[in-house]
Amino acid sequence: MEVDQKKVSERINLIMRDLSLTQKQLAEKLGITQPAVSMYLSNRIPPAPILLKLATLSGKTMEWILAGDIESMIRQVSEPELTYKARLKLEKKISLLPEEIYKNLEELVDSILNKLPH
Repeated sequence: MEVDQKKVSERINLIMRDLSLTQKQLAEKLGITQPAVSMYLSNRIPPAPILLKLATLSGKTMEWILAGDIESMIRQVSEPELTYKARLKLEKKISLLPEEIYKNLEELVDSILNKLPH
């Protein structure tokens, strides 16, 4: 998959506009410098940890930041579309759970997986 740097920069710019943030304010929220933000807006794709912070901050996905709409990302991966969409939807729901419930859910899933034939 080839990522279009210009489109990534446009989406980062859109995030800044949506959140009414300057480069300096975005840098502070991401724990990086303003020159780093400037690079991401012009000629460099942010590393994964920064993409994750951007996604969390904006309520978008890393896939959206890198590829735009999810449909374009799905066309570029080998996993079936329905499976990918279902997993993404479930991941979003799980991320909203309080930590205690998340841990209980994780234990339940582990218990179920341990009972499955190997």
